[in-house]
Amino acid sequence: EAYFPYAFAAEAYAAKGLYDEARAVLEGYLTVFGDNAEILRPLAGNSLVQGKYDLALKDLDKVFRVFPGQDLNHRVKGDVHHLRGDFLEAETEYRILCGSAEKPARLVGRIGLMLLSLSRGQFKQAQEEAKRGIELCQELDDKWNESNLHWSLGYIHIRIRDPAAAITELEKARKVAEMDGGIFLQISALDLKGLALLEMGSVPQAQATAVEIEKLVGDWLACPIW
Repeated sequence: EAYFPYAFAAEAYAAKGLYDEARAVLEGYLTVFGDNAEILRPLAGNSLVQGKYDLALKDLDKVFRVFPGQDLNHRVKGDVHHLRGDFLEAETEYRILCGSAEKPARLVGRIGLMLLSLSRGQFKQAQEEAKRGIELCQELDDKWNESNLHWSLGYIHIRIRDPAAAITELEKARKVAEMDGGIFLQISALDLKGLALLEMGSVPQAQATAVEIEKLVGDWLACPIW
């Protein structure tokens, strides 16, 4: 029960860029209440966002020793290796997730492999991973990640100079976001669609897309938040 005040305080410090203070809060939790995977992983994440990869791996080593078999451990370790540039090690961790019995973990693994493929410049492989991820999203009814993966496919198509295919994927991204993904995903899909239209030389359509974005933002600002 005492976890949440500590977690929120650490998140608040991290949001302000006060990572040392965030780490102190999390370490204080461990001192009082003992080891906890939900705290040890954020400690690794704290090191990760500062580029302290060796420290992040050290934090994760303890998580693996104390709480082996948890899928999230492999996700964080994969992310550390990915950002560190150790692509083979990252791939190993993401593939472990892809072999999990749990579909949400397999989805995380596919997303990790997609992003890793993009870092390697392997666009065809990234497309395949995104498509597999979309299939899992549909099985899980995960609209947020499904919209994001369609957006990723749109981005990939732009990178390989196929803006027409990008527009198709981005329209899917927006359609899914309209169902349950939220306004920010809709705006993101429209924004990238505008870029694809410009790539095709369709300036009037790109301008019309910008008007759609303006309307969405205006509607959102007009809505009471509470």
